[in-house]
Amino acid sequence: MVCKRQTPCRLRALAASPPFYWKGYSRKEDEKLATVLFFGTVVRGKTGRVKKVFLEKDSAQERSAREALNRLILHPDDCPEIKYMLCAALMSSGESARRIVFESRKKGKQSDLAADFQVALPILEKGDGVKVEYAVQVAMTKFGLSRKAVFECVKRVRRKLRSLGVDAF
Repeated sequence: MVCKRQTPCRLRALAASPPFYWKGYSRKEDEKLATVLFFGTVVRGKTGRVKKVFLEKDSAQERSAREALNRLILHPDDCPEIKYMLCAALMSSGESARRIVFESRKKGKQSDLAADFQVALPILEKGDGVKVEYAVQVAMTKFGLSRKAVFECVKRVRRKLRSLGVDAF
């Protein structure tokens, strides 16, 4: 059977073939790691009482469990257990003992590229009759910024444009 569109035929062939998994990894092992990530493991403490122990934050075990969860999510097979665990961890009143927190990867105050462009573009696109100093003064009064802050915005925008291969300014 000849197919004009390659993608749908390929999808049909994948659906007809037995389910695959990431080369070098076991789906069962990844499911165990994801379960430990969400629910922890039960151990006996020093007093003999049972308690739950979760993976240490940013440890090698937690990173491998996160990678396993990532592989399970990206796998095309439907995995209702993983979806349930994710939903429970995302809900504020969920049944999970764990929760998912979205936080910035970098410490401190983050610059906003859109705001930087808003400040820097009038300066970078100034006309022939407009001096840089006048454009900086306009940006300072319009956005309530210091002279130093305006030039820092321009510097960040130039750096971003260069990283994208744009050498217009």
